[in-house]
Amino acid sequence: LPALQHGHHLEGAGMNRQLEHLTEQDWLKLARQAEWSVAKLAKLCHVSERTLERHFLKTMHQTPKAWLTAQRQKQAVGLLLGGFMVKQASSQLGYKNPETFSREFKKRCGKCPNTYVLAPMIKPLLAQNVA
Repeated sequence: LPALQHGHHLEGAGMNRQLEHLTEQDWLKLARQAEWSVAKLAKLCHVSERTLERHFLKTMHQTPKAWLTAQRQKQAVGLLLGGFMVKQASSQLGYKNPETFSREFKKRCGKCPNTYVLAPMIKPLLAQNVA
């Protein structure tokens, strides 16, 4: 991230070298800073959306939007399993309302987010009933 933090413009041949040095953790940090937006992510990286897309297709074999969506969903599952309520998780991940979050979550994961909220509470109860 040093090149990005110092405002260097990465467009062109040097861009690929700079972007290729970013780790998955760097990308996740940038994704959060960009509020899960491709346009904002490209701006943070000082590249065009098309250049960012070419980089993602080459290195991650998917579009930036697909990657951002998948990462956001992984973050959502982690938050929900970690005890966050749906409203808290949706807010943490930048959704304007919990209904949109829930609809997108169910579309992508096949289950309502409440399933994940309840999972940590149900496991101890199931364990008690087995014993």
